[in-house]
Amino acid sequence: MGDWTDKNNRIDILYNGSRRFLCVEHPALIQNHDKALQTLGGIETLQQIFSDSQKRLPLLWRPDNIYCKPAYGDRFSVSNLLMKVTKRRRKSDGREDYKVEFCGHIDTSYRFQAMADFQYLPMQLKPDGQYENIYNKVVIDHLVPRSKYFDSDVPLYIPPLTFSRVDKTIDFNFKLPIKHGPSYKNPDDDRPAHYIGTVRQRRTIYTVFVNYGETLPTKPQPEAVERMNSNFVNKECKEKLEKLFEMKPVYLKVELEHKTGTSIMKLKSYLPAMAFYWLDGPWRAQWNKFGFDPTKNPSAKIYQTIDFRIRQLRPGQWWIKAKRGAGRLVQYNQTAHNQKHNVKISLQSLGDQKQDSEEGQEDKLQEQEALYKFRPDTVPPQRMMYYPAQYVEIPEVQKLIHKNDGRLKRKGYKVQINTPSVQCERRESAVHLQFTRLDKLMHAVEAL
Repeated sequence: MGDWTDKNNRIDILYNGSRRFLCVEHPALIQNHDKALQTLGGIETLQQIFSDSQKRLPLLWRPDNIYCKPAYGDRFSVSNLLMKVTKRRRKSDGREDYKVEFCGHIDTSYRFQAMADFQYLPMQLKPDGQYENIYNKVVIDHLVPRSKYFDSDVPLYIPPLTFSRVDKTIDFNFKLPIKHGPSYKNPDDDRPAHYIGTVRQRRTIYTVFVNYGETLPTKPQPEAVERMNSNFVNKECKEKLEKLFEMKPVYLKVELEHKTGTSIMKLKSYLPAMAFYWLDGPWRAQWNKFGFDPTKNPSAKIYQTIDFRIRQLRPGQWWIKAKRGAGRLVQYNQTAHNQKHNVKISLQSLGDQKQDSEEGQEDKLQEQEALYKFRPDTVPPQRMMYYPAQYVEIPEVQKLIHKNDGRLKRKGYKVQINTPSVQCERRESAVHLQFTRLDKLMHAVEAL
């Protein structure tokens, strides 16, 4: 315990670093501590939120109302000390004395810096212009007979899930109107008056999309060639793509991105002038070189697309992220965090030492190739993957693909691919991908 001292004197305080506290900077003037804790969900909710560093702390201004939209507090790492200062005033001479005690240190604090979302109250407008609270009519807090539940006249009340996409303030600066060229056409001129549009002109990519069974194009659109030959396009990347299409006529975009070292966004300037895109069929989601018809070339069977999918996570499985998801938009109740894209498993030893630089580069190369190559010792980076048949590195699969090489005697052929049934199991810290019904993985090219 500390001693009483004057405010101008120095005082020594006993430090005890073993006590830790959690700080919540409540955005209100607290008069009742129990009610303030109730707005945060209680001690149990605080413990659950604190145990997960990615969660945000919700604050309900009306805890008893299920339609109350919470305000969220962000988690911060701090280095603060919690001190207790007691002041007393002597009645004899009016002098003030102070006593200071050290309570503990604070390393985590929640701050409510974001705005609260809009509140949608359960109200109904009456004929006299007044609003009526219908909360007790739309919310059932006790058991009622089934007949009363279905026969009761309940007003329609469907609150929206959210009003705003983000709860952070955004700075907006007014700018002068954009000056466009003589050929600019305002897209709002063709829209009805009650539509809210933009003043940005539509960007055309000039890509040729083809469905299976349609007549294949033999040349690109002139605008695509003009765009590729402009002065703003990298000629070196163009030469790399031309060499790749000479080596192989059909590619997945991720394979081109890896082999050229060019991002997918930049490839949009080159691919429409060199190849067309398959929307469906055996070569779905691949870029096909102009002038090459895979439907008339039996050797194109090795380029067929295998749609490989894994079911949702089950107990004992490795976590594999989805190809697309709502995680790209940060939700109100959590913060953004990075996720590992790929898991490489060594089947020889699970206790190897740290790899040297050459082995590290090889692993990085295999991680990039895992986006379009299937290997039995590598977990797919996503739950839904497209693999060309030639990149499924399983001897039984390749044997099925090349089973009937050179057997075509008639014109035309048909191709059918069935997605394999995959079962993921975790055994002794390793993952074994087992193909079941391997004989039904695909039907190789058959003569009509």
